[in-house]
Amino acid sequence: MISNRIDSLASRFGRRLSFIAVAFGEKSEDFSILKEIAKRPKYFGSSGRFFDAEFKPESLGLAFSSLSSSIYEARSELTELGGSFQRTVRDVKRKNCNSIGRDTKPNK
Repeated sequence: MISNRIDSLASRFGRRLSFIAVAFGEKSEDFSILKEIAKRPKYFGSSGRFFDAEFKPESLGLAFSSLSSSIYEARSELTELGGSFQRTVRDVKRKNCNSIGRDTKPNK
């Protein structure tokens, strides 16, 4: 399922991952699953946003502007200050914040 893949990516990349979901359709369409998927990265310290463009150019422009900003921020964070060399990044798996503490509680 896609939510498992999003969780896996968010667990691996943490705050370096920005997930943006754009719903482009009629207002009557149901995008609740897409909204829920966009929330998943937040459980791992990543960012997730949902945009409902509703066939409006302004809304779609806002979504793409946000995407552009996210790419720029990630690039800036992963690059040395004042240079173009990539920073070394540790590969750490993050846990879902909703599961923290559950693994330390005794089973009853």
